[in-house]
Amino acid sequence: MSKNINFNVSDDTLEPFYAVELMFSPNITRNTIVNVVNLGGGNLYSLDSNASWDGLVVGRGNTVVFDQSNISNSNHPLRLSTTPDGTHGGGVEYTTGVTISGIPGQAGAKTEWIVDSSLSQGDILYYYCSNHSGMGGSITVANAEQRFWTGFGQITIGSDIYYGTGDLGSVGSITETQSVESRGVNLSLSGIPSNLIADAMLQDYQGQVARIYFGTLTNGQLAVQPYLFLSGYMDVMNVLVDGTTSTINLTIENRIADLLRTKVTRYTNEDQTALFPNDLSLRFVDAIQSDKEILWGVPTDVVGRTFKVPTNEELLEQIKNMPFPF
Repeated sequence: MSKNINFNVSDDTLEPFYAVELMFSPNITRNTIVNVVNLGGGNLYSLDSNASWDGLVVGRGNTVVFDQSNISNSNHPLRLSTTPDGTHGGGVEYTTGVTISGIPGQAGAKTEWIVDSSLSQGDILYYYCSNHSGMGGSITVANAEQRFWTGFGQITIGSDIYYGTGDLGSVGSITETQSVESRGVNLSLSGIPSNLIADAMLQDYQGQVARIYFGTLTNGQLAVQPYLFLSGYMDVMNVLVDGTTSTINLTIENRIADLLRTKVTRYTNEDQTALFPNDLSLRFVDAIQSDKEILWGVPTDVVGRTFKVPTNEELLEQIKNMPFPF
């Protein structure tokens, strides 16, 4: 099915682009190993082997666990703040959604943080040592859902901000046929630091909604509202590692792929009540799966729980003995 779009401008002034919306699940837990290292200029926190790291990105709704069980954390309790270097920088400790367990340097010591949904995309928090200054770094808050477009800088579509991938991002070919087929599309993003790949693979992405829009700019402004080109699901993420950077390829499945999947629902009481908790119509299904004899119209107090089919001779004898009214 074709789509005609009237841009009301000459074709040579149009700049086409794709915009991609990936609806990652916020319900994931990230475990971060904390060590304390000394690189010659004093002690620093090392998060997953990254000293005084400013590259930690967390999604709203995520649970982040800072594991301080390594002995190097002794006397270095990790805390959070909205101010660089926390209380040493004139700020206060950030405690919303934060739970502290154990003693740093001992087994089970951790700071667990459920990233509050009231935080906004791009908000920055800081991790620091409550006993010593200059040991921490920054944390950037992101939306669980991610939005990109194939240009440079930021662009606002509706009320949402899309971040440009420039030459590092691409959308594979999207084809249309006259027949009903399940055809997906491949998304590619290159130049990603290898230490961020673990974050990407940790995301609960498979089966989550993905949308691809097609739009155009004229003089740097939207010519018309972008057109929803494909709505489907994230499928398989492949990672190609090349030295210090990597490329992520993500396949987006068409919604028609659902029609090709084998349904696992059965006509059982368990499946029925999972869909409709108060529906007990299939509660006897398990019982009739065995070779149970079912008596139709015969009182059990007369024949018991078994019924023997009479022979022809026995039927004739019963008929002879029946009291006919004539």
